[in-house]
Amino acid sequence: MNQPYPGRDITLSSRRFTTVRFSPNGQSLVSVNDEGTIKLWSVADGSLLKKLTGHSDRITSVDFSSDGQMLASGSTDHTIKLWHLDQGTELQTFKGHRHRVSHISFSPDNQLLASASLDGTVKLWDVKTGVELRTLKGHQHWVTSVSFSPDGRTLASAGSDSTIKLWNLELELEGFMQLGCNWLESYLANHSEEQEIRKICQTSNRPTDLPL
Repeated sequence: MNQPYPGRDITLSSRRFTTVRFSPNGQSLVSVNDEGTIKLWSVADGSLLKKLTGHSDRITSVDFSSDGQMLASGSTDHTIKLWHLDQGTELQTFKGHRHRVSHISFSPDNQLLASASLDGTVKLWDVKTGVELRTLKGHQHWVTSVSFSPDGRTLASAGSDSTIKLWNLELELEGFMQLGCNWLESYLANHSEEQEIRKICQTSNRPTDLPL
């Protein structure tokens, strides 16, 4: 087999770069340096297309939406930022983790964003609104990676506790029902359907552990 040959060089910066990733269409790529700066480059001619700044610390993970229009970035500053690439603007900042964000991933339909953190949790976010939808707890130590299944119904998370967990996101909808039950507790207490609704709200949503 022929050896790959070196192609065009892209001068990223005078700083050490920590992450590089192609866009879904392969026409551009993102680089991240240890100053927390994101740069979008043209693959065709190596020109700098966009420079994105906003994180106050090192960026640990980036992910493109499947249509290539958005980029998400996670950082040691405990936040996730969502960027509109054509405009080069920040759309949202997601705040909620208590430690550095280690990895992020878009769902296949780009409606959700999952984040893993060294605080031991996985969080699900609404991409459009920036609202934290759910916190998934189960790992006993740092969570280092997250990935959606191709159909978007299952989320996998890996941690430094030597486990991989599979989360059924359809069952996680029960968490929203629990939130609704909390809001309507006084109402439910005075209606005959209370017990049935409470059973639905309290359905277990434990993840599946994979033996390693």
